[in-house]
Amino acid sequence: MISFAEFKTFLQLSDDTMEPLFDIYEPIVDDEVSKMTNIVFNQSYDVSFSQNSTILNGGEFYNQDLFVGAKITGVGIPDNTTIYNWDSTIILIDKYTTSTEQTTVLVNPVPEPLKLTVAKMILYQIKGNTETNALKRDLSSKSMGIVSVSYNDKTSLDQNWNYPKNLVKMCQRYRRSSIDIGMSRNPYLASTLPSGYRS
Repeated sequence: MISFAEFKTFLQLSDDTMEPLFDIYEPIVDDEVSKMTNIVFNQSYDVSFSQNSTILNGGEFYNQDLFVGAKITGVGIPDNTTIYNWDSTIILIDKYTTSTEQTTVLVNPVPEPLKLTVAKMILYQIKGNTETNALKRDLSSKSMGIVSVSYNDKTSLDQNWNYPKNLVKMCQRYRRSSIDIGMSRNPYLASTLPSGYRS
């Protein structure tokens, strides 16, 4: 979901001593954030398209975790482009491509504000699972170098996810609605799309 370089930048770490632990806990946080948001982030697909087209040709999209309104980025894809529709071999987007390409596109890239939250969640996992004191209840503060975390198990932790509540709330800002989930993996015709997506 984020790279180690991004992790270091967000937390202002100056060395690589935490990289082995990052490699362990980043996939765990990735999975949990996907469950909190009902979104699989950073899905990549090989596609081809012509300039001034809204059709991305590829294959095997039917069983993927796509939904109407999902953001899509890549070479030749304008900023703020979203998925309009799809079927098993094509993705339709809501803006015209700017060039002819055979390239890889990214669906649901991790939003920049969420990356900081993910970095803090990874640090929380590292500290909570590698330091004896971090496992004690009612911990008020803990530091590792210049980075510190403060929480209290009784008042500050989300009971469902066992992360500080403020981190869970930030993740849930990006939570996919039940309407979007209903459209997931179902290539609707344009006539059945929400009014904002009809031509």
